[in-house]
Amino acid sequence: GINQLISNITRIKRKLNPALEIKGVLITNFKQNTKISKEKYNELIEIFGDKIFDTIIHQNTKIEESQNN
Repeated sequence: GINQLISNITRIKRKLNPALEIKGVLITNFKQNTKISKEKYNELIEIFGDKIFDTIIHQNTKIEESQNN
């Protein structure tokens, strides 16, 4: 998903809006205790650096469970 996002941004900048800038990145659906989430978080830090917002929206299993009722 991250690579596709970067590709889309690059294409938009090249063809439609050269002034397009990423103001920030909001991490959502984050599972703090999983290895994959930690790896993706670190990957986002490498790519976007200080553009990562301090707020992280964690995954809430209670919300998921309520949708199945």
